[in-house]
Amino acid sequence: MENASNCTMLNDLEMTSVHGGELITISLVATILAISILTVLVWKLYTSSKGEIQLPGGFKFNFSAGIFKAKRI
Repeated sequence: MENASNCTMLNDLEMTSVHGGELITISLVATILAISILTVLVWKLYTSSKGEIQLPGGFKFNFSAGIFKAKRI
């Protein structure tokens, strides 16, 4: 079998050290984190009496008359 000039074949030991799936794991964790943050935000807006919440870090969210406003204080 011919190899390209810039490629080399891996031996058995090198092939056992190659692991895939890191990108999928990182993107899955980021997706779950974003969904959980959004869920908390929606739940706090849903249970608030004024339609306004303030999260730690100075983030303030306001939902009135169907208009969603977010600002950082």
